[in-house]
Amino acid sequence: MRNRSGWVARVVLLSAGLAAASAWARTFGERDIKGIWVLTAQGAMLGTAMPLALLGVVEFDQGGRCRMNGTINAGGLSWSTVAAACGFQLQSNGSGSLIVKLPPGPVVMSAIPLSFVIIDEHEIRTMATDSVSLSGTLRRQDR
Repeated sequence: MRNRSGWVARVVLLSAGLAAASAWARTFGERDIKGIWVLTAQGAMLGTAMPLALLGVVEFDQGGRCRMNGTINAGGLSWSTVAAACGFQLQSNGSGSLIVKLPPGPVVMSAIPLSFVIIDEHEIRTMATDSVSLSGTLRRQDR
């Protein structure tokens, strides 16, 4: 009996190990993020005390293309904006980069480069990778 229970324990551990390994083997593609996402982000302009917030909608398409529109609040000045250009790259491990080029506004912010990581089919975490200290979340928009 003892040998049999040891064998069962090894099978259970092996199964758990294979399940964990298959979770790490998950690969992502553009289909995983295609669609409409709501972006909320907060931070500050580095080197200043100017707070910064962004609320918008990002639509990811195939081929690394996207569209973004939203509202920016920088230091108490708010304005609506539509990205002049938007593009992204996605790695198979769920990490990626997004760059949003903005038209001129009350505060100069010509482009916002972001890094992101897919959490699951409903959430992406992101942060700016330049002189803006900005971090936020993209949540899939439900209809």
